[in-house]
Amino acid sequence: IQKQYYRLAGEFASRPFEDVIKESEELVRKYYSCYSFLYQICLLWLNHFMLAGDEKRGQEILKKADQLCGHILDDCKNIRICNETVMIRAVIRLMQGRVNEVIEQLEELDQTQRMERTADSLLIQAYQMAGEKEKAIRRTQVSMFTHLMLLIDGATLYLDIQKEEMELCSEIIRRTDEICKLFAVERLVPNSAALFHLEAAMVYTMHHHTEEALERVRLYGTVIDWMLKEENLERHGDDYFDTISKWYDSFDLGGRAPRDKKTIRDSAVQGLMHPVFDEIREQEIFRNTIRILKEE
Repeated sequence: IQKQYYRLAGEFASRPFEDVIKESEELVRKYYSCYSFLYQICLLWLNHFMLAGDEKRGQEILKKADQLCGHILDDCKNIRICNETVMIRAVIRLMQGRVNEVIEQLEELDQTQRMERTADSLLIQAYQMAGEKEKAIRRTQVSMFTHLMLLIDGATLYLDIQKEEMELCSEIIRRTDEICKLFAVERLVPNSAALFHLEAAMVYTMHHHTEEALERVRLYGTVIDWMLKEENLERHGDDYFDTISKWYDSFDLGGRAPRDKKTIRDSAVQGLMHPVFDEIREQEIFRNTIRILKEE
């Protein structure tokens, strides 16, 4: 499954979009009862639909992905795959603008998962009481690491929600910067750090804080460029989170990014095409960041 996913993801950068979609559809028909593979095809289409060339065709790909998610949920008996499919289907429907369906689906899921939020601490305590120290350490690190990612992603969303309130946004940025520095987030989860810098750049530009906006644009480009260097492509931990690399290895796709380097670069450049940046687009730092992101 990993081999097929990464082969197809790479070919989106080198072959015509429709050829790769057609091949992936043929694989779906061939392996229609292999639900772990079908889930990865949904992920593949979600990560690459924007390469379709026009919005209508992109929405058609999302519709196919939504229908494939429905097939998985109807017939698959594996709880983990089904739970992951529920989440990816919510992302797909958000991209389709089916907002009320996403709210209804995830509010119901939130109700059913409340007890699961205490499961981590209970499992860690159980491992500890059973004398399984290594398992307790691994589970504790995963719990802290995933909550760290949620905190950074949440800050990015909070900035967007509160973008009209510059004073509050300044505090969100200040606190998140401290967390990023303390936990070396730009190296641990560079994609999340880059998206935070991009959102901060948008907020600063919107409030005409040009110097701060350009610095965030520069940081955005620097983090993306670092992330795409060959030695940094694999998701990993560090000396503090020293079991996270093994955790990533347990994923169906391993620790590699789900999109090809060229696709990531193109997407990163697209992020800077937002109209809010029109007033700083001709600044040297902005143009230099675009140039860096386009370099292979």
